[in-house]
Amino acid sequence: SVARVADTAFLMDHVRALAADAMQGREVGTPGGARARAHLVRAFAAIGLRPVDGAYERPGGTVDGRAATNVVGANSARPVTVSR
Repeated sequence: SVARVADTAFLMDHVRALAADAMQGREVGTPGGARARAHLVRAFAAIGLRPVDGAYERPGGTVDGRAATNVVGANSARPVTVSR
């Protein structure tokens, strides 16, 4: 459940996973960045956060000319949409 987010050990497990060498710094447009996004999407789903507008991943502009992606989730019992 989303309440589990308050658990320090749970959060530290995710910090360690995201800081791991396999994430290659999580830079935008790299395989490590894609792995970090996938990790967050799985974590959000596992704790019950809902996708926004049907997806966890949303366009995030560009960084050094590369398309960035934000990962977002909502703690809501009803569908969530974002105004454009």
